[in-house]
Amino acid sequence: MIKNKKIIALFAFLALTFTLVACNNQKNTLSPLRAVPITASGSINQRILCSYSSNDQNRFLIRVGHINNTLTNILSEHRFSGHEINITASIVTNESITRSMTETVTSSITVTNSHQHTVGVNAGWQGASFSANISYEWTGTWSNSAENSNSLSTSVSQINETIQSRQYNYTIRSGNSLGTYRLALYSTSDVFFVVTTTRNNQVLIEIETIMIPRNNLVSALEFSTDGTFDNSPIGNLIDFPQTFYRNLPVPTIEESRFNVDVYQTSILRVRDNQLRITDEGTQGGRQTDVNQIGWLQQYYDKVYFSSFGDLNISNMRNRYGFRIVDFRIIIEMREEHSGYQWVGVFRSSQQFINGNIVGWHRYSRLNNRWVERTFSFNNVSTDNFNYAYFLIRYGADGALRDDWYNRNIRVQITFRR
Repeated sequence: MIKNKKIIALFAFLALTFTLVACNNQKNTLSPLRAVPITASGSINQRILCSYSSNDQNRFLIRVGHINNTLTNILSEHRFSGHEINITASIVTNESITRSMTETVTSSITVTNSHQHTVGVNAGWQGASFSANISYEWTGTWSNSAENSNSLSTSVSQINETIQSRQYNYTIRSGNSLGTYRLALYSTSDVFFVVTTTRNNQVLIEIETIMIPRNNLVSALEFSTDGTFDNSPIGNLIDFPQTFYRNLPVPTIEESRFNVDVYQTSILRVRDNQLRITDEGTQGGRQTDVNQIGWLQQYYDKVYFSSFGDLNISNMRNRYGFRIVDFRIIIEMREEHSGYQWVGVFRSSQQFINGNIVGWHRYSRLNNRWVERTFSFNNVSTDNFNYAYFLIRYGADGALRDDWYNRNIRVQITFRR
């Protein structure tokens, strides 16, 4: 399964003057860059990287190709009316990166039906689930045996961190063309299909499209008189026959993904919406005793192991012999009042703390702005879990009010022998 991989320069051209600081590449063009899809070489069957059968379904990992000039993010956009302006990067979010890259892939891949009509990729496989969305985090391996595995990785948040580590500063002075100036970021992205069919390959169940941006981020200052920027693909698009999956070779390998020493799940999105956490129930003011935090008076997230696929915690422990489980929890956090934020993993929803909590973290320094933090709970015995779920609980402590907020909760778990 897929689990879901400086140059300081001064440029002057035309009548435009701008400065670029701490970026590893830059395009000397004011025209929007256009996506360039490149189909992978070989027949579709020759591009199958891995395949296996499981639960009356076949799954295939197929290399689709790559797309040059993938619009990765729009860093800033300004209307210039003749007065000098500075263009710097605005706030970049994982959602904006995902949205930009999804627009590129959906416009670069087409499907040709039996009547030789070409349609958009989303409309190409009616009746099956098609997803062009890019996961926030996608790391790990596709493996059908100990001898045959492919490692792939990407991380939208890692791209975001790279962008945030750089400084972008352009100055557009009086006398330049009037219109809209846009600072955009591009990359080259590899594209893969994960195809799920029935056992005889005659019915398509799902197609998931994954984009993996290479580490070659390029910034471009672009201009438009009317505010319209065309990043649509040029050249030949990547085209697939509508029923290509029916001709794929039936896999000869049965899934054995648990026959490994380390098994890592994909990252699961638990919750998107925002919740407010207070210090209600916490004993005293500042508190470092985990048993005195008001965990039980706060909202919590209940996560079923089966949400990660067909995982069963009892089978993972008793049948496959995994003795240790690690939890990686990714949270966007913001504090309203200065204090300490608590995040803990509980083995059940029973209303007691001592003996029910298997790990916790105490955190501070949010400074009233949204930040993303990763909390690791490692070397937890699988013997701790006798239920089909675990809980993520939250708490707070401090001298006065200590309210804080969290959202976009994601979890990845790793089993080890």
